[in-house]
Amino acid sequence: MQQNFKSKTVLITGGSRGQGAAEARMFASAGAQVVIADVLDAEGGALAQSIRAAGGRADYRHLDVGNEQDWRDAVAFATATFGSLHVLVNNAGVSLRGVDLAHTSRADWDRVLAVNLTGPFLGIKAAAPVIRESGGGSIVNIGSNAGIRAFRGRL
Repeated sequence: MQQNFKSKTVLITGGSRGQGAAEARMFASAGAQVVIADVLDAEGGALAQSIRAAGGRADYRHLDVGNEQDWRDAVAFATATFGSLHVLVNNAGVSLRGVDLAHTSRADWDRVLAVNLTGPFLGIKAAAPVIRESGGGSIVNIGSNAGIRAFRGRL
């Protein structure tokens, strides 16, 4: 990453593993203060510790992206811990890949909507005013190719 994120605070959802963990490491290596937010507490805490051990600045915060109070708490945590918030990366996502769609439960469907659609909405709602107060920044919404390609589920 070419940009310098020194003194910038980045909150990454779904940050405990996979693409989110890679984003957390990348931003930390560019000088950002990173808040790793996820429901995978042990993995998120371990990642934050490994970033700190490598000389970066990172902390972990539990965040269920479908929960509005969790969002308020995560944004407050970022500003209390690092003094500001400049970047929100809405990376958390789940799918119903490989399931029989005709027999998918309403609870599973609601979970997909809560994480993939409601989560980014609530995140923007909670973070945008604080990002503005911090002098501006960016909100990045990550999506998958499932949004533009047909899904071949079983019927």
